[in-house]
Amino acid sequence: MRLPRSIQSATFAFFGALVLLLPLSVAKADTPAVLILEASDGSQSPLSQALYLDVVSRIADQVEKAGFTALRSSEIGEAGGNRSEAEENANIVAQAKEGHSGEVIAYAAVIRLFADLVLLNEGTQIRLGIKGRLLDVNTSEILARFDLKLPENFQAPPSCNRRCLIQLLQNNAAGIADSLGQILGRRLNEREENTPN
Repeated sequence: MRLPRSIQSATFAFFGALVLLLPLSVAKADTPAVLILEASDGSQSPLSQALYLDVVSRIADQVEKAGFTALRSSEIGEAGGNRSEAEENANIVAQAKEGHSGEVIAYAAVIRLFADLVLLNEGTQIRLGIKGRLLDVNTSEILARFDLKLPENFQAPPSCNRRCLIQLLQNNAAGIADSLGQILGRRLNEREENTPN
């Protein structure tokens, strides 16, 4: 049995976007760099922001394990909002083509994080996921789409207090972020192996 809507309003949701950017060619002997640009609407709670930063860090760690250097920056134009996906892609591709610290960019991965808590009589339902797409900057082609989330029926018991819920969110976000980082690392390596020099 669900609690009244007024109680269910103890729900928080947020999303952010980040962009993983990769050098076009590996002419240098250096490890290819991946630039991570994040964007948010600025209205995230401290918990949401901490969760998001942890996700970014974990994805970057997995991309680095795949053989790339991860660079982080918070400098990105507006993301999301009322723009269509095509407009957002064009904006990201334009930014990527400008490069970063002299790097030539080849790929961009747009990633959104969402989290939601719904209070129920029998506990708290937790919804958490990361979704997005991988773009080829040169062609603006979408190379992959991804949507990783917890099972719909994931629920914390009634005895789980705020600290317990935060820990569940952090642990589950970490697992999803690690999985996504591994997927991106493999996909980028495959693309690099199949792209002529």
